[in-house]
Amino acid sequence: MVNTRNKRLENERRKRGHGTVEELPSGKARFSFYVEGKKTWSPTYESLQKAELMRKTSLAVIKEQENLPDAWTTLRQWGEYWFSQRTNRDIKTDLSRWKIHVETASFIDTPLVELSREEIKRWVNGLRKKFALVAKPGGGHGHGQKPLGYQTQVSIFNLLHKCLADAVETWLIETNFSDKLKVPKQPEVGEKWSYLRPHEIDAVLTCETIPEESRLIYCIAIFTGLREGELWGLRWEEIELDANQPQVTVLRNYLGPPKNGLPRTIPLFEPAKEALRRWRELCGSPIDGWVWSAKKNEIHAKGYDAGWADRKKGSLRGHKNLAGIRRPLTFHALRHTCASHLLMGTWGKCWSLEEIKALLGHRSIQVTQRYAHLSPDHLHKKAAQISIISPWIVHGRQSEEKRSKQMEGACTTLEFWVEGRNGHCSSGVEQRFRKP
Repeated sequence: MVNTRNKRLENERRKRGHGTVEELPSGKARFSFYVEGKKTWSPTYESLQKAELMRKTSLAVIKEQENLPDAWTTLRQWGEYWFSQRTNRDIKTDLSRWKIHVETASFIDTPLVELSREEIKRWVNGLRKKFALVAKPGGGHGHGQKPLGYQTQVSIFNLLHKCLADAVETWLIETNFSDKLKVPKQPEVGEKWSYLRPHEIDAVLTCETIPEESRLIYCIAIFTGLREGELWGLRWEEIELDANQPQVTVLRNYLGPPKNGLPRTIPLFEPAKEALRRWRELCGSPIDGWVWSAKKNEIHAKGYDAGWADRKKGSLRGHKNLAGIRRPLTFHALRHTCASHLLMGTWGKCWSLEEIKALLGHRSIQVTQRYAHLSPDHLHKKAAQISIISPWIVHGRQSEEKRSKQMEGACTTLEFWVEGRNGHCSSGVEQRFRKP
C-alpha cells in the first residue's frame, strides 16, 4: 500500500522546487521543501490529503514572499505589483493614466528609497503642460490641442500619492514624498461648465436632420441628468413608465457599479417619459434587455455619444453641429444642462442644491456646487428687476428735495422687487430706505 502511494507521489513531484509529500509507515504524512539549499521537513499530518493541502498552501506563501517588493524596488516595479492587487471600480482608467503620465516620468525607474520630493514636485507642475487625449477617427486615441483639465491633473496626482502611501503602509519606505504637495490651480478661461440654452435644447430636439433615435437619447439625457455610462447601462426592467410615479433605477455605469458605488432611483420628467415611450414603441415594446445596445446586443463602449460630436473634421458633422450649435459642448454637457436649468427654475420651480445632488447621484454637496452656475441671461434678468437710482452717487450739487425724491423712488422700486406683485415693502425696508 505504501509503495503504491509513494510511486504515485513520485510521479507528482515532476516540477522541481514544488516540494515532496511522503506517507509514513504509521499512516501519517509529511512534506519537504528545499529552503536555501537545505531540505526542510514539515510537521506530520493525520492524512496524505492533509499534508498535500498544507504543501500547496506553504508553496503559495513562499512564492508570494519571493515576489514581494523591497525598498530597492523601482517605482515602475512597485506600480506593477500595486496594480495587480487593486480591485477598485476605475482600474482601467487608473492603469491608463499611470502608463501615460506616471510611467513617462523621469523618476519611474528610481528605487523607492531614492525618490525625492523635488522630482515629484517638478512632475506635478509639468502636468499642466500636457495635452488631453482625444478620440481619433477610425478608432484609437491621440493627443489633442486641449491641455489636461485641472480635475484630471488632480486624479493623476492622487493616483501616485495613493501608490506611495501604500508603499509606506507595507514598510517599503518611511515617508510619502508626495505628502503636502498639491496640483497648482490655473486661472479659469471661459465657462467652467457649459450647458444648452433653452433655444439650443429646442434646436437639438426638433432638428429633422438628426436621426430620431439620437434625438430621443438627447432628450432623455437632458431631462434625467444621467451620465453617459448610466444611459448605456440602462435596462428596460429598471424603468417604470406605467407606475403611479414613473421612475428609473440606476444600477450601473456601463457594466460596473454607479460612479459613487450607490444605486439610486430618479423620477421621470414628462419629456423623458414620453421619449422612453416612443423608443420602446420603435423597439417593439420590449420588457427586458439593454435600452440602447451596440451590435450583437452588446453595451455601447466608453466614448460613444450617439453621434453628438463631429467625427472627422470637414467631412462628417456631428448632431450638435447639425442643430446649429457651434460652441464646444461635449455629450456630458447634457447632464450639466439638466442641473443648470433645475437650479435656475427654467422648467418650473427652482430646485435646491440638495435636491439636485440626490437626482444626479453626487456623493457630496461640494460636487453639486460645481454645477450650480447661472447663465448670464438669468443674472441679467434678475438685475433688470432692480432699477434703483442710487442716492449715494451725487453728480454735482443736488438739492435736498431732489435727493429726497430719489430716495422715495428707490423705495418704490424696491417694494415691487421684494414683494413681487403684492407691491408692499416690509417695515424693516421702509425704516432703512425712507427718509425720516
